Amino acid sequence: MKNRGVSLIEVIIYISLVIITFFLSFNTFFKLLEKQKLRKDIFEIVSTFRKYQKKSEINGIYIPIFIDLENNEIFFDKKTIKLSEEFKYLSKNKDENISFERYFTNKGNLNKGFSILIYNKKNRLMAEISFDNSNSLEYPIINVKGIKL
Repeated sequence: MKNRGVSLIEVIIYISLVIITFFLSFNTFFKLLEKQKLRKDIFEIVSTFRKYQKKSEINGIYIPIFIDLENNEIFFDKKTIKLSEEFKYLSKNKDENISFERYFTNKGNLNKGFSILIYNKKNRLMAEISFDNSNSLEYPIINVKGIKL
C-alpha cells in the first residue's frame, strides 16, 4: 500500500487531544492563581493585625479597627486594607455579619474575638481566619484554616 499521509480522523483525534490538554492545564492554572491571591490577602490581613497589635502593646494605646466586609475593607488607625474583589468575606459573629468594630487594648489584646470566612465566586469556603482573645494571654491568637501560608 502507498503511504497517503495523515487521514482526517487522525487529525481530528490529535486536535481534540491538544484541546483537552489545553483546557485541563488552563483550569489548573486558574485554581493556582486563585490560591495565590487568597494567600496574599490572608498574609496582608494577618501581618497588618500583628503590626498594629505590637504597636498597641509597645505604645500602650487603644487602636480601633473597623471591619467593613460589605465593601471588602478593613480600617485600622490610619491604614486601610482593600481586600480582593474576587472573594466574598463574611463573619461568624452572631450579631454582626457585614460590618463591625473591634479595638486593640493598651496591652495589645483584642477587646473581642471574631472570625472572617473567605468564599470564592462559586460560594465555596476557601479559608477561615480566627482572631481569638483570651484574658490569660497578652496577645490575640490568629488561626488560619483552609490554606497553608
